[in-house]
Amino acid sequence: MGLLMLVVLAAAAAALLLGNCQAEEK
Repeated sequence: MGLLMLVVLAAAAAALLLGNCQAEEK
């Protein structure tokens, strides 16, 4: 369970970072 939670959190963090980068560019 712990590992799955870490993977989900990591994916969410990466998505937020990518979204912020794209928003700043535009």
